[in-house]
Formats: sequence, C-alpha cells, structure tokens
Amino acid sequence: MNASLARCAATLASAAALGLAAAAAHADQPPAFTAGPVVAGPAEVGAPMRVVAQWTGVPTPSALYEWERCDAAGLGCAVVEGACSASYVPTFDDFGHSLIARVDLWNAAGAVVARTPLSDLILGVPAAPASQPATACGTVATPARPTPAPEAAPSAAPPGVGAPATMRPAYLRPFPVVRIRGYAVRSGVRITLLSVHGPRSARVRATCSGAGCPRGSEPAPVAPPARLRIFERFLPPGTLLRVRVTGASAIGKYTSFRIRARGAPRRTDRCLVPGRWAPTPCTAL
Repeated sequence: MNASLARCAATLASAAALGLAAAAAHADQPPAFTAGPVVAGPAEVGAPMRVVAQWTGVPTPSALYEWERCDAAGLGCAVVEGACSASYVPTFDDFGHSLIARVDLWNAAGAVVARTPLSDLILGVPAAPASQPATACGTVATPARPTPAPEAAPSAAPPGVGAPATMRPAYLRPFPVVRIRGYAVRSGVRITLLSVHGPRSARVRATCSGAGCPRGSEPAPVAPPARLRIFERFLPPGTLLRVRVTGASAIGKYTSFRIRARGAPRRTDRCLVPGRWAPTPCTAL
C-alpha cells in the first residue's frame, strides 16, 4: 500500500513538473532577431527592394518599417516620406544614393530595434520624376486623374524638313560600381582594394595626382570585376584618385577619391556623357 502511494505521489509530481514547464514555455518572451534584417533586391530605380528578417517572440511581435535615403558615403540619411512597409521601389530621387531600413519589433514583453546595412548605390536608368502627392505612413493616397495632353501644333517647317530629334544616350547597363577598401592611418590611407564592376563592353581608366602617385593606368576592359592593383598601396593625404568608366555612345561613371588623414577618403560620384570630358551630376541628366 505504501509503495502504491509512493508511485501515485511520483506521478503527481511528474505531472506538476510538466505543467510548470509548459507554463514557462508559454510565458511572454520579448522579440529578438534571429536573422537579418537586410535589404534584398536589385539596387535600381523602379526595381522592388524588400527587407528580409526573421525573429522570435511571444506573443507574435508586431513590426514597423521605416526607409531612409543616404548619400554615397552612407552619411546624411533622411527618412523617405511614405516608405513604411517591408517593400520599397526606388524612385528618381534615390538615384545615386544608398538605402537603409529600420525595423521596430514589439509585443507585450518588450521591444527591439535594428537597422539594415546600407544597400548598394541605387543605379539604373532613372526616368523623369513623376509629379504625385506624398503619402504619409498609415494613409492611402488617392491617385490624381490624368490630364489629357494638348494636341501638338502643326509644324511650320517646309514639307520634307523636320526638326532634329534630341535623344538622351542610354546608361551603361549594368551601371558601373566602383568599390574601394582600406584603412586610415595618421599619415594617410592604405588602399587594399580598388575595383570596378560593370559591363564587359565598357573601358576603365584610373589616374592619380599628388605626391607618391603611381603612373595612371591605361584604358582597359571592365572584366567583372576590374582590379586596379596599381593603386592598392599607401597614399598620403591630398592625393586624388580618379576612375573613369566609359562606353561607346553610353553614359558612363566617374568616381573620385580625395585621400584624407585619419579618415575615410572623400568620395564623389558623377556621370560621364559621351562627347564631354567633364563629369556631370547624374541627377542633372
């Protein structure tokens, strides 16, 4: 009889332990990221991008998104008005910038915030900016009714003579991406990588001005990627690196790096229009 009571007591104790474990398993847990967040998708105007992340939490956390537009150096970020979902389609205003997304998670047990790494520079062939009302997060914009275009006036040119059509050249596709990597020291910067990604049909040429500069490279094909090893060395402050990526009858890429002491090189990105030597701001095309 005593043995039977002992077995019953053991069974009750085991059941109580299982109940406590189950209760603990179902207790509220604050949200936590298990993967990401990162921005996925092509960095091109008009191509959808999306925040990819995984998380845990009990009860299931709610998520809030916020996109920011940053300059080419990843600084000077500003919130993109109306961009408050997991997906975002870059516009004309994003051309030549990087994007970053903020993800807020919260539930009854707590909250957590994380930001994605910077995306690549938004490139592609930007169309003219569309005139449309801004959309605030949590609201739905009513699309404006299209206005019919006025009929074209008859040409005053003599028969058989037409006005010359003005066509903007296309951009190199894919548009070149210039990458630099290294580390800063008191007396300058040690460059460990200088490369160019772009179409095989393009040509790249790099030049350098300043004390201790190597001889500039000759024009060479952009094989994915082109490695400009001659400039992968120590460079003193004041040195100016220029990288020009061009293609026949296509808008190319100009990138310069001004070497500074105890800091990252000051980067400038521009576009190269066929027939012009001086670089042009891409947003002005």
